[in-house]
Amino acid sequence: MQSLCPVLQQAVLYTFLGWSFLLSQILDAKSIHTEN
Repeated sequence: MQSLCPVLQQAVLYTFLGWSFLLSQILDAKSIHTEN
């Protein structure tokens, strides 16, 4: 079980980074559409 902890932490970290990146891209696209 101890060997799984770092793997789970990395998985959660990359998932969070991926979602934050997607959300930032979506928000940027919305802001561009509202400006136009």
